[in-house]
Amino acid sequence: MKNSIFILIFCLLQITCKKEEIELKYPSSINGLEMTIYQPDGENNLKSIYFIDNLVGFAAGHSGGIVKTIDGGVSWTQQHSGIEVPLFSIFFIDKKLGFIVGGNSGCNGSGCIPIGGVILRTENGGEIWDNLELKISEKIELKSIQFIDENTGFAVGGSVILKTIDGGITWAETKIENLNGTLQEISMMGLNGMIVCSGGQIVLTQDGGISWEISSNLSLIGSVSISLLDDNNAIVSGNGILYSTKNFGKLWQEVKNPPLDNFDVNFVSDKFGLAVGRGAYSGGDFGYNYGSIYYTNDGGESWTGNNEIHETGPISESSFPSSKVGYLVSSNKIIKVTRE
Repeated sequence: MKNSIFILIFCLLQITCKKEEIELKYPSSINGLEMTIYQPDGENNLKSIYFIDNLVGFAAGHSGGIVKTIDGGVSWTQQHSGIEVPLFSIFFIDKKLGFIVGGNSGCNGSGCIPIGGVILRTENGGEIWDNLELKISEKIELKSIQFIDENTGFAVGGSVILKTIDGGITWAETKIENLNGTLQEISMMGLNGMIVCSGGQIVLTQDGGISWEISSNLSLIGSVSISLLDDNNAIVSGNGILYSTKNFGKLWQEVKNPPLDNFDVNFVSDKFGLAVGRGAYSGGDFGYNYGSIYYTNDGGESWTGNNEIHETGPISESSFPSSKVGYLVSSNKIIKVTRE
């Protein structure tokens, strides 16, 4: 009898404690962009997200936290990174082989030596993450990583570009001189690639990273992001300012009426792109900012969206595993967006 009561109580607790998806009120859709919000257990400061397909995805945070889903964001399991430093960018070549970059360029206390740049590598879908031994000339934070095939990839941060040609086992360094800030995000399409700097400079390659050149110095501020639409077209953003190019960075034009305070711009095709970031202020002395989501169907010429997503704070990054389904991250919440 006692065992039966215990089992009954345990089952009731499991039902009571089960996480429900968060009910959206402000709003549940944005002109055909449907939204669902999930909240992973145990992680409260997620900043980066990457989905391999519509079901399998990863998110990582500022204290070395990593979570994984295999059911499209409904449930998440924690993974062990072995470190407690900020993690900024994720990239998977397939369901098994993946990478996360981060690091810390400073620390507190007498005699403290910062850990510098970090690359985590997994060969089994995140069951085990190996912290690679890197030889970098300066203590930097690696902010972005992308591969162009199963062997060739790039990681950037500080004034350093790291390149691998053996699937991320070893990395070689290229240093970019005379930057106004630090390298923040890389976007590659075949042999063509662009990196945006925190000071607004754009660094280009057209030979797969054999050579790089600083081509532009744009008036960008705050969080910066870049997305290549094709071999010639690109969009770069920085907190309320957007520039576009149609000739691979030879000429940039400022986009009129862009989304304000966007932290990340991500184009799924040459026409459809998403800009996410910091929304309107709630008001009051102890207020906070809502989330902001805007999208374009014409390559960035016009944007539709909402900057009062009340159920989230500022949204830091997006990942689209398919043309119709995307996932966004905002601190302790994951937002699934579905296009009609």
